[in-house]
Amino acid sequence: MASEYPFRQIIGLEFSPELHRIAQGNITRHFSPTQKYREIRSQNVDFTNFALPPEASVLFFFDPCRGRVLAEVTAGIGRSLLACPRPLNVAYVAPRPELDELLASAGFLKEIYRSDEMNFRIDQGGSGQD
Repeated sequence: MASEYPFRQIIGLEFSPELHRIAQGNITRHFSPTQKYREIRSQNVDFTNFALPPEASVLFFFDPCRGRVLAEVTAGIGRSLLACPRPLNVAYVAPRPELDELLASAGFLKEIYRSDEMNFRIDQGGSGQD
């Protein structure tokens, strides 16, 4: 879906080598005549150590982790915004109460949209905040 929008880059992160291979296959097979961006890539990495791009970004999470890992990822987003202030949006599918509490306590992200019906939320951080 991201390829339908004019993003500068689209990167998928997979911790599991097997899921990374599946993602690469999906990327190779995907084609839509309305795509705006075709250079999609998947990286097999531990996303707690992934360096976020220094430009405005949209991060999309589909309930990827919990507990300590979620706290580490959130802290990494905060460090990245502090080092390089910029607009940043986080779209999170299947938010859990643990996520709500973590993001509320982080202080650098603000919930700007929630759909309980669709089970997702969007938070905004960095210089994109009001």
